[in-house]
Amino acid sequence: MGWVVMLAFVLCSARGMAQSENMPVVSPEMLNVLYAGIENPVQIAIPGVLPDRIRVGVSNGTISGKDGYYIIRVSGQMSCILDISYLDDEGVTVKAGEKHFRIKHLPEPVIIIGPGYRDHSYISRNELLEHASLGIEVDVPFDYTHYILSFSMRATKGRKQIVLAATGRSFTQEMKNLIQKLDSGCMVYFEEIKVKGPAGSVRLMAPVQVMVVD
Repeated sequence: MGWVVMLAFVLCSARGMAQSENMPVVSPEMLNVLYAGIENPVQIAIPGVLPDRIRVGVSNGTISGKDGYYIIRVSGQMSCILDISYLDDEGVTVKAGEKHFRIKHLPEPVIIIGPGYRDHSYISRNELLEHASLGIEVDVPFDYTHYILSFSMRATKGRKQIVLAATGRSFTQEMKNLIQKLDSGCMVYFEEIKVKGPAGSVRLMAPVQVMVVD
């Protein structure tokens, strides 16, 4: 997972002031969101407190990890709250503050062809052969992984409809050979696209079609 939420708490010298004045600061603000169905890495720090003294609880989810580095999994609710505390030098638990997060579902992934062509695009034969692969776009502010497991490619050459299968995201040599022989203006259909998401589930994506032009 390519993102981390850093929570920082400014501690007051008096224990009685900690609960009222220790307000969490999140940087950057756009990451005040946790996503349902995946592991959300969160890094928590309290200045002046050793990481192993930090204690964290979460509503509407579960948390694992230690020493300032945690993984949070949340349910499909609207929001959740992180409750952060720490052990002082006398072993007493002191509340440092809490942080509210919105919970969102991941947006639908979109299948792209080559460098970024979407469904119903025109693409030159040379560019299609140069990139020769499918990809995935997801509109989220961090990186997370989808894998294309397999797909098929369908096109018509003359009066014959040809269907070829591939494992992974790249075109097979047979697919490249077929694309090279197609007439300009021919439609190419990518179908039976199986994608594995970050939670491990496999889904069948909608077909994508492009027109090959010279």
